[in-house]
Amino acid sequence: MNPAATESCNGLDDDCVGGVDNGLTFVDYYVDADGDTYGTGEPTSSCSVIAGRATRGGDCDDGRASANPAAAETCNGLDDDCDLQVDDGLTFVTYYGDSDMDGAGDPAVMQSACAQPAGYVTNSNDGCPSNGALTSPATYYRDADGDGFTGSTTGQFCDMPSGYEAANDGDCNDSNAAVNPGAAEVCDAANTD
Repeated sequence: MNPAATESCNGLDDDCVGGVDNGLTFVDYYVDADGDTYGTGEPTSSCSVIAGRATRGGDCDDGRASANPAAAETCNGLDDDCDLQVDDGLTFVTYYGDSDMDGAGDPAVMQSACAQPAGYVTNSNDGCPSNGALTSPATYYRDADGDGFTGSTTGQFCDMPSGYEAANDGDCNDSNAAVNPGAAEVCDAANTD
């Protein structure tokens, strides 16, 4: 330490001019817990490198190295590029719920996402979202008189309701249980079978 000495970064007045570490370059160092070269918090100014610190601030998640101002935004529901927006700049698609797992989506259950969520598909073609065997209502034949045989009256349903069957049994009078294809023909001038 003397007037001819060179000032060095040591917290002392090496050149006897009345200043500590004067004339040296000081840099701000931020805590960088995740090692991504971006730090957070209030900086510490130093004329020598501080281990475990970064010279750039602005890290929005110092526990995740993939999040910093230079990172690319990825589809993960997090702010990767530290611009205070989640999944911004990514392409979002409308997906439809497929609770019956038939590959066709329910048009009433949808969500927009940048990646396909589990249990969702890209189409909204399911007209029967509670029946995995059907994507549109099927034709069922009614047994109006309860004789176990159906006539020509039909209905469109996703699930076969009570009083209906999948095939027409040829009941020619579905309002009279005594008249059906399984009935015995009797001599009464009526077509009972």
